Amino acid sequence: MRPSDLTALSPLRNYILFLGIDQDWRVFAPKPRDTNLHLVAVVTRQDGTLELWEYPRMERMNFVDRLYRERFRKYAHDNVAWGGFESFLPDLALYIARLNNNPGNPPVRVSLVRYSAPIPVPTAGVNHDFPEALPPQSDTETITTYAVKPGDLE
Repeated sequence: MRPSDLTALSPLRNYILFLGIDQDWRVFAPKPRDTNLHLVAVVTRQDGTLELWEYPRMERMNFVDRLYRERFRKYAHDNVAWGGFESFLPDLALYIARLNNNPGNPPVRVSLVRYSAPIPVPTAGVNHDFPEALPPQSDTETITTYAVKPGDLE
């Protein structure tokens, strides 16, 4: 038996993991993330039109939606959007292509774009709880482009 199994929350462990409300130590050590980011997908359709699909952003959701979708934020913002997880990018792009599938005009390409900005160091007298206190996410990088194959959307 592991020491973590002896806690009062151990009967709820599977529910906590399923909902994505578990807390990993990466928030505290050794160097917390100092970049605010979000992901956008540019979906190119067969007729050449472009559509933007924005990865769900927690600050734009109510509490219940955030509770349910926190695990998706962790997947993208804590993992896939950073280096070292390139092998997961085609699966994320394929997922987005399937979400945006229109049989009459299917997606042929999905590009994942990361928008980011450094989080400023807190200063005395400035309230950083409001989004307008943060710099705009103006650093842009296309992290992958996936060409959708004919059998991918089935």
